[in-house]
Parts: sequence; C-alpha cells; structure tokens
Amino acid sequence: MNIFDVKTKNRLTFLIYALLLGAFIGAVTWLFLWVMNFCLELIWTDLPEKIDFLYLPVIVCTIGGVLVGLCKKYFGNVPGVLSIELQEIQKTKRVEYKNLPGITISAFLPLIFGGSIGPEAALVSILGGLSTWIADHIKTTAKNVKAYTEIGAAATLSAMFGSPFFGFAETFESKKKSFFSLNEEQNKPEDDDEILGIVTGPHTNTINEEQNVEKYNIKNNSNIKSNSNIENNDSIEIDDENDIDQILPKRTKSLIYFASAIVAFGVFAILSHIFPESGMYRYEYVPFGLNEWLAIVPLAIISGLFGYLYYIFGIIIRKGISPIKEKKVLLATIGGFILGLVGVFLPYTLFSGETQIAQIAAEWTTMSVIVLFLTVILKVFVSRLCFLTGWRGGHIFPIIFSGIVLGYAISKLIPIDPTFCALICSVAMTQMVLRKPVATVLVYLIICPVEYLIPLSIAAVVCCFIPFPKIFERAEEEEIAEELENKKRMIENENRKTAVEN
Repeated sequence: MNIFDVKTKNRLTFLIYALLLGAFIGAVTWLFLWVMNFCLELIWTDLPEKIDFLYLPVIVCTIGGVLVGLCKKYFGNVPGVLSIELQEIQKTKRVEYKNLPGITISAFLPLIFGGSIGPEAALVSILGGLSTWIADHIKTTAKNVKAYTEIGAAATLSAMFGSPFFGFAETFESKKKSFFSLNEEQNKPEDDDEILGIVTGPHTNTINEEQNVEKYNIKNNSNIKSNSNIENNDSIEIDDENDIDQILPKRTKSLIYFASAIVAFGVFAILSHIFPESGMYRYEYVPFGLNEWLAIVPLAIISGLFGYLYYIFGIIIRKGISPIKEKKVLLATIGGFILGLVGVFLPYTLFSGETQIAQIAAEWTTMSVIVLFLTVILKVFVSRLCFLTGWRGGHIFPIIFSGIVLGYAISKLIPIDPTFCALICSVAMTQMVLRKPVATVLVYLIICPVEYLIPLSIAAVVCCFIPFPKIFERAEEEEIAEELENKKRMIENENRKTAVEN
C-alpha cells in the first residue's frame, strides 16, 4: 500500500477515535456530576428536612472528614492538583490508571460532604486515566497514548466548564511557546527551567533539585521530518506510519483536539438538556456606562489583592498543620470539623460554588456588607483548608464564587451596576490565582454574555501587572515540590506492589 494511503487511513482513524473519545468523556462528565448532585440533594436537602438540628453541618462534615482521611491513608494524595495533572501528561505522556477506583472514591467523597473544592481536578485525573487506559488497550491507538490523554484532559475541561475554548486553553496555555506553531523547534522548551514553568505559571521561579523535583529531558527525534514537508506531501521517510506525531502537522492535530473538545461539550449539553439539573447560573446582559468603564482598573487591582488571600491562607495553614500532617485521618477530620463549623454561620462557604451563584445573585441584597466580605474571606480560607487537610479537589469554582460575592459587597459601597462589578471582581481574583489570562477570561463565557468579554479581558490583563511577592513564589514552589514528591512515592509504592504480586 502506498505510504500516503496508509497515512490518510491513520489520520482518519485518529479523527474518528478522537471524536468518539470526546463524546465518551462528555457523557461520563455529565454522569459524574449528576450522581454528585443527587448525593448532595440527599445529604444536604433531604436529611435536614428529617433532622432539624442547627449544627448538623458540623456532624456531616466531620463524618465526611473521617471518610476522606481513610481514603487518603489507603489511596494516597489523590486526586492531584490540576496544573500538576496537566504537567504529568506533558512529561510522561499518560495518566496512570492503576489507582483509578481509589482516585474516583477519593474525589467523590469531599464533593458530596460539602467540601469547598471543585470537581475539575478529579475529573481530569479520572478521565485522563480512562483515556490512557483506552489508548493502551486498543491496538490502533496504542502508539498515540499522549495524544489521546491530552484529548481526554481538554475534553473533560470543555464539558466541565461548558466551553470548548476554555478546555483547550487551560490544557495548553501554560506552554510558553506557541502550541499552534508548525515549527517543532519553536515549540520545544529551550531548557529545563522553561519546562518547569508549565507547572508553576509565569510568575513562579523554577524549583531546584534540592526540592526533589525531577527535571525533564527533552529529546529530539532526528528521524521525524518537518511538518511543513508532511503538509506538502513531499517525499519523506516516516519511521512509523501509525505514530500520529509523525504523520499529522501540529496545526491539524490541534484542530482535531479542538473538535474533540466541541463534541465533549455538545454531548454534555445535550444530556443536560434532556435531564435538566441545577447547573451554572448565567447572567443576562445589563448595559453598562461610563462609571463601569472607569471602575474596571481599580476593581481589578482591589480584587487581585484579595486574590493574595489564597496564598496567605495557604502559608498559614501549611505551617499550622505541619506537626500532624502525617496523621491523615486526624487531619482530614479536623478539616471537616472546621468546614462544618464555619458553614453553620456562613452557609455559602460550603460546596464548590458553581450552583450557588444563582442563589447569591438572588439573595445578596438581603445580606449586609460585613457578611458578604466575611463570606469572601472565609470561602477562600476553607477552600485552602479543605485541600491542605486532604479534601482534594480543584480551586477554580470556589475562587470564581468568592470573586462574585466580593463584587456584590463592593457594589453596595459604590454607585456601579452589581452584575458588572461581580464579574470584574471575580475574573480579577481568578486571574490572580490561575495566572492564565486567556483561560481565565474564556471560562467566564459560561456565566456571562459575550458583551462582557472586553471589560473582563482588561481586568485580567491589569492583574498580570500586580506584583507577585517572592514569599508566595517560594510557598507555591514548596507546595508543588511536595505534591510531586508524594506523587513519586505513590507511584513507587504501586510499582513495588505490582512487582510483589507478579
């Protein structure tokens, strides 16, 4: 068979499998969230109707803490941090799936017991692992594990956040070189320091060897010809016509990734329409005037500074729990107790926040400025507390919600449209934590009309110029180094168990 016929066949096969994988991920994401919402309804709506007790959240969250601690003890620190999970895909070209049942249970319990964490990190770990497993076990996909795992990550985030653009940007924006470049050399990081920037973001310095972080070795495949030659069908040598990295131009592969993300989003949207459940609230467009335009920069700066709380609380909590950090069950139980206690007096500090946006949008006018500011501060605090005490999950939704509440609080103090103020404050606070302006702005398209795109973009860019203190950099480096070291130990333990069993 002519080599170009083989290439065409394999390109078509890759496209079909990518679209099918996107559809599968969209369906599984919907199922995970549906089951999660069902359990939340059972525990937090049906149970209080039968047991009328003011401190019920303390009991529920403490019980949840015990279960979460047991999961952490037996399954390890799973699921991981979203940025590190995406880094693992770039480094190892896969997401390990041996511990997938443990990851699923460990991800699910904190969410249904009121943890102030989001499901995005859990879903990337679970569905990234499933994508790797599928690629490993299907003969025609085995040589393209990295490609299918990357598709899994992008498709998961697309379905989860209701935006194919966000899923694509969040997965690849962290690369300093252009993902869409046709020139492989232009996309290759120049050194190990640049690669470690994938993990930590643009503000963060690299992590040194003393912090036990493995640096990557970049190897060029000298047998692979330039993508431009492939596009022009020039006479070239291909080591393996089944290797998608060799037979597909990078730009074409990017488009296939994006198509898979769209399919995932489409399947998720269709299932959500057929089986409607409470989901993300979407603001309607409210015309804004000169006051709103003039307020963008000061609001962005104020909200960006509130974003510092994420790092400040992280430093304080890590120092406070250091004497008992190895006592996993006790640590998670304490985290659950504090979460429940705060939740008794400020209920909006519980849960991830995506379904609570609709509630706060309806009720904020009945709340005092003090209560709103306390909700912002303590929501960030319990979100960090949950993660650092073993209630593993994402931080995007809690930060989005905290920023929205901050905007409503500020709008009570100045003459400005509250919806505009809430969105600007939220995007600025989120950018200060994510530090990925494109992905940050794109995620907000799921909760607001496109008319807000320019103001939101301005706010995100303003936050890029807010200084990021060295103490935060060091703290973040230490936290990431600890995460990577724990992950390394966990993989080594799993390999030892496998060796003993064999």
